[in-house]
Amino acid sequence: ALLKQTVFHEISHVIDARLKWDSMIREDALFSEDAWLALQPEGFHYAKSYTEIPEELLHFMESMEARYFIGDYALTYPTEDRARLMESAMNNFTWDFEPGSGTRRKLQYYADCIRDCFDTEGWPETTLWEQVLE
Repeated sequence: ALLKQTVFHEISHVIDARLKWDSMIREDALFSEDAWLALQPEGFHYAKSYTEIPEELLHFMESMEARYFIGDYALTYPTEDRARLMESAMNNFTWDFEPGSGTRRKLQYYADCIRDCFDTEGWPETTLWEQVLE
């Protein structure tokens, strides 16, 4: 059975492709991987692997005061980090986006980038993924 969180996750990958394309053709696009990386905790780097997450990343994640990641899978690649955020936001998991958390700052940036990139005419003032930020 296809789970709704899987659909949310995979649609985020499509959104990512559009954000990347937009950032290449539009000089003033809000989205950039550099800006995304600046939202991560100091010294953090993605594993760049689906099969091996270095031990220091797992320890690093566990020792952070402000939560930055939704599960170990978010440590693999920036695209998976964003997909996990979207998945959680679309499921209205407000506990994943507590005030002051890294996940909240990252989702806010992602939501801002989506609004910057897409034609939002006809969209609600607050989208479903933005509701957890209120």
